[in-house]
Amino acid sequence: MERYDKMQIKRSGKMELREYCFRHRLSVTDLAKKIGYTRTRVSSLMNAKIPPPKKFQLLIESATGGEVTCKDWSPQEISKDPNQLELF
Repeated sequence: MERYDKMQIKRSGKMELREYCFRHRLSVTDLAKKIGYTRTRVSSLMNAKIPPPKKFQLLIESATGGEVTCKDWSPQEISKDPNQLELF
């Protein structure tokens, strides 16, 4: 099992989410069920080169208890107003 030093490795939200799943022994399928997305869509968003939609970011932040935050995905401020979310 590989061990990571958070101070030495610069990570994007995608890596944080992968590490969260690894640490909590959570499969992509389990995560997808937890947030109401398909396994295929969650996998695609985790592997994307661009930040996922705000709605996905907020669902992940909630599902991970804040261990993976919106700011991990995108440095700009994320509105938590549901009326301003990009629907996916």
